[in-house]
Amino acid sequence: MSAVPAPASERRSRFGQTGWRRRQLVIAFAWILMILLFVVVSLFEPGFRSNTNIRSIVDQSMILGIVGLGQTLVIICRGIDLSVPAMMGVSGVLLARHGTTTGDVVGALVLIVPIAIALGLVNGLSVALLRAPAIVVTLATNTLLLGALLVTTNGATSQTGGEPAKLFRTLSTGHIGPISVSGLVWIGIAIVAVALLAGTRFGRHVYAIGNNPVAARMSGVPVIRTVVSVYVVSSLCAALGGLLLAGYLNQTFPDMGSDYLFTSIAVVLIGGASILGGTGNYLGTIAGALTLSILGGVLAILNLGPAYMRILYGVLIFVTVGLGTLLARRGGRST
Repeated sequence: MSAVPAPASERRSRFGQTGWRRRQLVIAFAWILMILLFVVVSLFEPGFRSNTNIRSIVDQSMILGIVGLGQTLVIICRGIDLSVPAMMGVSGVLLARHGTTTGDVVGALVLIVPIAIALGLVNGLSVALLRAPAIVVTLATNTLLLGALLVTTNGATSQTGGEPAKLFRTLSTGHIGPISVSGLVWIGIAIVAVALLAGTRFGRHVYAIGNNPVAARMSGVPVIRTVVSVYVVSSLCAALGGLLLAGYLNQTFPDMGSDYLFTSIAVVLIGGASILGGTGNYLGTIAGALTLSILGGVLAILNLGPAYMRILYGVLIFVTVGLGTLLARRGGRST
């Protein structure tokens, strides 16, 4: 006697639970990888686990993690944002020119925030309304914005303007006893980000569009508004990352965000998101940011220059994208 097949709703529920467990395992794996890497390096280099070094890792990771937050939303939504470096450069240079004292920070923000929102609107509307490829649109806006920045700074490649405001130096490198100020700021941002993705209608819409934009539109999800929103958030995160980077470096220059082009993508992929969209979690992105910062410390211990870091980033992106694609194909066959 043949078995009675399970109802369709029960099969969908089972597949949904399996997918949820797989996503949690990927996030857990990202954290385990980061912790193991830190422990192994600390065994060979005891100074690596000192409070000073841990604060330095957190300071660097926070900037990458905040930029990675915007990139996380965009990637879950089946997009990508390559305009991050230019926006970071613009916010840093404007801060140095108009926000060299605490009292002038508001004046700098009045310029930076509208530019970030405008950049996000251009990117989001081009992708959502014109159906232009996100990689092309954001690369074009990055080139245009960086070109405009170079024109206004007369092609400067080094320090432009005065020193950044003390407020952002404190946020980037300050500490209260053994506790890093950047760590406290990052925890607050992380709580809001995780709650936004997991417990709000906006978060559900982002995942729905990433899984199937056509089905999401037919289900009443405001696809255009949601896609535009994630690009605006990404630009604002890049602007904030630029301000914090200016405080961390205590100097600014137009190309200061160039290292964050691929790293902001790498942390999302290392954290378990798929470049194909529909999956990802900011908790995973946090683990990815910490992992890359630890790897940067390892290369410094080994006296290996930035060139090796770029090679490492390339390998990490290649591997994570490849694994994500294979898992997606296997998941498609299994369901």
